[in-house]
Amino acid sequence: MPLHNGRIEIGGEEIGYFLYFDEMRRSKETNTFYSRLIEAETKLNGRKIHSWEQADRVVEDVAGKLAPYFSWKVVDGTLRLTRRFKAISRTVNRMGKTILLYNGDMRWDTALAFYRSRDMIEKMFETIKNDLGTLPLRVHKENTVKGYLLVIFASLALYFGLLRRMRESGLLNEYSVEGLLLELAKIKKIELLDGSEVTSEVSRKERAILQKLQLDDIVPKT
Repeated sequence: MPLHNGRIEIGGEEIGYFLYFDEMRRSKETNTFYSRLIEAETKLNGRKIHSWEQADRVVEDVAGKLAPYFSWKVVDGTLRLTRRFKAISRTVNRMGKTILLYNGDMRWDTALAFYRSRDMIEKMFETIKNDLGTLPLRVHKENTVKGYLLVIFASLALYFGLLRRMRESGLLNEYSVEGLLLELAKIKKIELLDGSEVTSEVSRKERAILQKLQLDDIVPKT
């Protein structure tokens, strides 16, 4: 059920609206937001700023869209960050809320179903473009395009599969997908001259991640 509904006038036209609130969505959005905020804060706080660097450019490059949630200054050549709690609070207070506008007459559950189907598609394209870095396409032959799209589809399935496991195991509270993959990338499989293979040493942190993902059987026990 919508939290509120009614009709408003926009540009001289009367438009209906539904205001929805989803507690589970709010929880997921909040956890993801703070996870990325902490990750950016960890990378930046205490970072050495060289003479040829600009502190604001460094913060924007590393934090990206999260930069407005930090204030910073350089102390003895080192970056010091503080959180902008009012900006963070305003953003968190909006999480879990969705306003849907519609023309004519429409039931709240029909409007919500339309939105969810469209939202899922948009999120997938956003992931393809921003997280997987696979768009725009820079190919010309039809066969190349088909092969490229197949790889993108497989990557998207693996990405959301990993994201689901991270959410279910609680790892999303500690890592972003990119941060987790960077941590696991430290595990190397090495082929020796005689053709045998050995796995590099697996740290306690990496093994804990694999256990939570139920993938600990892919590395040898110590």
